[in-house]
Amino acid sequence: MLGYLVFDAATSVLHPTDYQRLSPGQAESEVADVLPARTRVDDPGTGPPPRAGATCRYYSTHPNPFDQRRHDLYRLCFLGGRLVDKALLTRDP
Repeated sequence: MLGYLVFDAATSVLHPTDYQRLSPGQAESEVADVLPARTRVDDPGTGPPPRAGATCRYYSTHPNPFDQRRHDLYRLCFLGGRLVDKALLTRDP
Protein backbone atom coordinates (compact mmCIF):
# COMPACT_ATOMS: atom_id res chain seq x y z
CA MET A 1 0.00 0.00 0.00
CA LEU A 2 2.81 2.42 0.87
CA GLY A 3 4.42 1.92 -2.53
CA TYR A 4 1.14 2.64 -4.28
CA LEU A 5 0.68 5.92 -2.37
CA VAL A 6 4.07 7.11 -3.56
CA PHE A 7 3.40 5.95 -7.13
CA ASP A 8 -0.05 7.54 -7.22
CA ALA A 9 1.15 10.92 -5.98
CA ALA A 10 4.37 11.05 -8.00
CA THR A 11 2.82 10.11 -11.35
CA SER A 12 -0.16 12.44 -11.14
CA VAL A 13 1.53 15.77 -10.36
CA LEU A 14 0.25 18.82 -12.21
CA HIS A 15 2.99 21.38 -11.73
CA PRO A 16 1.76 24.66 -10.20
CA THR A 17 3.06 26.73 -13.13
CA ASP A 18 1.12 24.56 -15.58
CA TYR A 19 -2.02 24.81 -13.43
CA GLN A 20 -1.73 28.62 -13.37
CA ARG A 21 -1.53 28.74 -17.18
CA LEU A 22 -4.84 26.91 -17.60
CA SER A 23 -7.96 29.00 -18.21
CA PRO A 24 -11.62 28.08 -18.43
CA GLY A 25 -12.66 28.01 -22.05
CA GLN A 26 -9.49 26.32 -23.29
CA ALA A 27 -9.97 23.28 -25.52
CA GLU A 28 -9.48 19.97 -23.73
CA SER A 29 -6.94 18.96 -26.40
CA GLU A 30 -4.87 22.07 -25.62
CA VAL A 31 -5.04 21.47 -21.86
CA ALA A 32 -4.03 17.81 -22.34
CA ASP A 33 -0.57 18.90 -23.45
CA VAL A 34 0.38 19.92 -19.89
CA LEU A 35 -1.45 17.23 -17.91
CA PRO A 36 0.31 14.25 -16.36
CA ALA A 37 -0.44 10.83 -17.82
CA ARG A 38 -2.36 9.75 -14.70
CA THR A 39 -5.05 11.28 -12.56
CA ARG A 40 -5.42 10.76 -8.82
CA VAL A 41 -7.74 7.94 -7.86
CA ASP A 42 -9.31 9.75 -4.92
CA ASP A 43 -12.09 12.33 -5.00
CA PRO A 44 -11.61 14.49 -1.93
CA GLY A 45 -15.29 15.35 -1.67
CA THR A 46 -14.44 18.96 -0.87
CA GLY A 47 -14.88 22.23 -2.68
CA PRO A 48 -17.80 23.62 -4.59
CA PRO A 49 -19.84 21.10 -6.54
CA PRO A 50 -18.76 20.71 -10.15
CA ARG A 51 -20.85 22.18 -12.93
CA ALA A 52 -23.78 19.96 -13.94
CA GLY A 53 -22.76 17.50 -16.64
CA ALA A 54 -19.03 18.21 -16.29
CA THR A 55 -16.45 15.46 -15.96
CA CYS A 56 -13.76 16.25 -13.42
CA ARG A 57 -10.23 14.95 -12.99
CA TYR A 58 -8.00 15.27 -9.96
CA TYR A 59 -4.23 15.83 -9.88
CA SER A 60 -1.57 15.96 -7.18
CA THR A 61 -0.17 19.36 -6.28
CA HIS A 62 3.23 17.85 -5.41
CA PRO A 63 4.91 14.42 -5.40
CA ASN A 64 5.22 13.82 -1.63
CA PRO A 65 2.24 11.85 -0.29
CA PHE A 66 3.42 12.21 3.32
CA ASP A 67 3.79 15.95 3.85
CA GLN A 68 1.33 18.25 5.59
CA ARG A 69 -0.55 19.23 2.40
CA ARG A 70 -0.80 15.69 1.04
CA HIS A 71 -4.56 16.00 0.64
CA ASP A 72 -4.43 19.08 -1.61
CA LEU A 73 -5.56 18.38 -5.16
CA TYR A 74 -6.14 20.30 -8.35
CA ARG A 75 -9.55 19.67 -9.90
CA LEU A 76 -10.10 20.27 -13.60
CA CYS A 77 -13.62 19.93 -15.00
CA PHE A 78 -14.49 19.57 -18.66
CA LEU A 79 -17.75 19.91 -20.56
CA GLY A 80 -18.26 19.84 -24.31
CA GLY A 81 -14.54 19.50 -24.98
CA ARG A 82 -13.66 22.63 -22.98
CA LEU A 83 -12.18 23.34 -19.56
CA VAL A 84 -15.10 24.83 -17.62
CA ASP A 85 -13.65 24.95 -14.10
CA LYS A 86 -10.37 24.65 -12.27
CA ALA A 87 -9.96 24.61 -8.51
CA LEU A 88 -7.40 23.98 -5.81
CA LEU A 89 -9.08 21.72 -3.28
CA THR A 90 -7.65 21.62 0.20
CA ARG A 91 -8.60 19.36 3.05
CA ASP A 92 -7.30 19.61 6.55
CA PRO A 93 -5.87 16.32 7.82
